[in-house]
Amino acid sequence: MKFIDMIIADIPNLPITEWGKDNELKYYINTKELLEELKPYEVEIPKEYYDKWEKENRDKFWGVYGNGVLQYLTDLTKESEDKWGCGDNTYNHGGHILNDLSWQSVEHNGKYYVALMVHRGGDIRANYTYYCLLEFEYDTEFYEVIEDICCNISSGGFIKEYKGKQYLIEPRVFSEYLSVYCYDDGEQYEFYASCDEDLEEEFKKNIKE
Repeated sequence: MKFIDMIIADIPNLPITEWGKDNELKYYINTKELLEELKPYEVEIPKEYYDKWEKENRDKFWGVYGNGVLQYLTDLTKESEDKWGCGDNTYNHGGHILNDLSWQSVEHNGKYYVALMVHRGGDIRANYTYYCLLEFEYDTEFYEVIEDICCNISSGGFIKEYKGKQYLIEPRVFSEYLSVYCYDDGEQYEFYASCDEDLEEEFKKNIKE
């Protein structure tokens, strides 16, 4: 079984009112768009894992663990979760993404597996989707793939003109800073902004010409 489609369907569509200003949304990566592009990296797990663990955990508070992905990964690697590699959450990076990502990773037989789930909203400590399982060729490829995807999807940036020059503004999933690139002179910047007003102030502060 694969789970990215289920996760996409499970993520709520955030109303504009939650963000306060219409212009804030363009400063964040659309999680659903990102997940669509991650589909080629998803690993299929045997359906019996889903059937067994989803049934046993359906009514538990931490039922998110019941779709079988972590259990399959444990059996595949012959290691318990506490022996796996690193885990993290985009929330810890102040990432510019509509729904935060949480993941655990483990290396096995030269492959790097990432169990990924998505925050639905509310308290960051709870309310996550099922996991999906992704496979990569080397340890940093997960991060590189996500950064590449973000540069090529519709929510991955916009153009701003300032003092006669054009700038590409790109939100980042693993950073609280925006990447800013000037098309005219090739200069690059990092700005801290989450709305048009903040961005304008960053331009005034950092670009004096």
